[in-house]
Amino acid sequence: MAPKTSSTDRCVSPSSIEDDCFIQSIDSEEYSVRFMPRENGIHNIHIQFDGVYINGSPFRVNVGKVDADPAAIYAHGYGLKDIKTGQKTDFIIDTCNAGAGALGVTIDGPSNMILYFNH
Repeated sequence: MAPKTSSTDRCVSPSSIEDDCFIQSIDSEEYSVRFMPRENGIHNIHIQFDGVYINGSPFRVNVGKVDADPAAIYAHGYGLKDIKTGQKTDFIIDTCNAGAGALGVTIDGPSNMILYFNH
């Protein structure tokens, strides 16, 4: 076991919840750190040796996949096919399988337009 004080080894989740992490000796110079993440995102692993933070601590560990997947977004509807000047039209942007994130929409054209949307 690493010569340390167990109360100084902790993991802090993205929502700032602190939990224990466990250090185990691999050999005389290497150790493994184990913790049980309960949410996705950046976790900070704080490790001290004889009461002093080791170089690099806290260590940032990304748990889980990136939330947003832009490749999973698609648009469909009549408003993307036959559009007539001066007539209102609509189309759907489907983000159901894309995960969490902010959607930005830009429509370019020769003049200004009014954009209405529902979500």
